[in-house]
Amino acid sequence: MKNFKNSRFKIEISTFGGKKPYLCYDKKYNHIVHRFEFKEDAREWCKMQNKNCTFGRFEFPRFLRPYDE
Repeated sequence: MKNFKNSRFKIEISTFGGKKPYLCYDKKYNHIVHRFEFKEDAREWCKMQNKNCTFGRFEFPRFLRPYDE
């Protein structure tokens, strides 16, 4: 996925716990908002959120973010 200037969400690879999950970050608030096991899932989720963000201009609620942030 290309991270354009106006993209709010980006994908990064993390080495958490020996696995390599794909983390989706909210660049505006600098939070991890979702964790995926497969790159394709992470790419599609970020693409959907960049087009029609679920919470609009507001940040993702804490209870929806991964616990081990």
